[in-house]
Amino acid sequence: MPLAKKYEDLTSSDESAIADKNSPLTLTTNVVVDRIFSGDPEMADEGGKRVSRSENGQHIKKMSVNSALGPSVMIENKSGGDNELICEASEVRIGVLETMGAMISVQSEQGPEEILITKAVKVTESVEGKKGSYDEIGLALDKANKMALGSTVMRIIELFEVRLAFLVPFHVLFFLFLWTMVQTMIAPNEGPPDNFNIPAQIDEELKAISRSRAYNTKEFYAILERYVMDQKIEVACRAQNGAIRFCTRCACIKPDRCHHCSTCGRCFLKYDHHCPWINVCIRFNNYKFFVQFVGYAWLLSVFIFSTIFPFFITFWDAKISNVCRILVTFLFVLMFLLGLSLTFFLTCHLYLISKNRTSLEVIVGPPVFTYGEDKHAFDLGIRRNFHEVFGTVKWKWFFPLFSSQGDAVRFERREEVQAAAEEICE
Repeated sequence: MPLAKKYEDLTSSDESAIADKNSPLTLTTNVVVDRIFSGDPEMADEGGKRVSRSENGQHIKKMSVNSALGPSVMIENKSGGDNELICEASEVRIGVLETMGAMISVQSEQGPEEILITKAVKVTESVEGKKGSYDEIGLALDKANKMALGSTVMRIIELFEVRLAFLVPFHVLFFLFLWTMVQTMIAPNEGPPDNFNIPAQIDEELKAISRSRAYNTKEFYAILERYVMDQKIEVACRAQNGAIRFCTRCACIKPDRCHHCSTCGRCFLKYDHHCPWINVCIRFNNYKFFVQFVGYAWLLSVFIFSTIFPFFITFWDAKISNVCRILVTFLFVLMFLLGLSLTFFLTCHLYLISKNRTSLEVIVGPPVFTYGEDKHAFDLGIRRNFHEVFGTVKWKWFFPLFSSQGDAVRFERREEVQAAAEEICE
């Protein structure tokens, strides 16, 4: 004779549903709604009636797929009645029905019926004579849970609210990612001011000296020193030999932290590096946009990785096509590697911002002054260093709108700030 089972709502506060690991458990029957169990001989119920999905008629097995502390769902008997299901099985599991939103067909006393799963349920009556301990049934429960997880996750993601929760943040991050990338690429390419450019007459004189067999570096740099004094140009950074920094290819005096890019063939203010991925120099005018670009790329990769992770851990058990398996695996690995590399890259640039240094100053060497090298010369403290790049208007920190401070020709130095502070104290 079939055993009639009545299902009741289960909530996390139901203390009676909590399994005691140290006490024997009474095994109960349950209905598992999961395509993964279809045709699996190892999970078959000997002598029991089978439950099938209404959309494809595939047979599934009647067993529990979760512990009693699973998510709350309820069975609704769409044909009316007392929400009673008739099932009979020789092998049963303890637990709760986990699948949500699935339309299934069951065989009841009244014949085939359709039911919609909207909340989790538990079986309130036990099967006589079926008892066991927690350890004995633990492995079977774990196996069933793993197999059911794939289709459960996929059904949850099919819900409109869940899709909306995925799509809205993705498109917001993707828009900010594209916006910051475009701003990084189209930012104005401002070079040294006009008064830093050597007149043609002086440039020819310098070239003649450099071509001479009796090349005199003192004479060469004396001309530059004289020009700097005549034009009242302020430069603190010097070459390794202590002379004025001069670009022979651009024929200009280099402002502080200005460098020549061999790829672009010109000098840029506060030069950081040349980015091969977007083929543009990272400099004063676009450094903020570049950091935002890297930051939003990192957030986007982390978001995609997080949303694809449930698929990745369950796709071996879920019934999906081989093409989907390949795409899920490729996207998962790609986002993992991209997120890992961007984590390192973003961390490095945030550290450089906190110290007010550039990538070139770290790789090539610290700036040189009349008193020697000083890698902390422009370090004004984390807060002021951050404001120098992102500005003081907080809402602009998150959008690629230019808000960097200064003119990129002259930079405040730590010793100047300390001297000014000492004067105020005196």
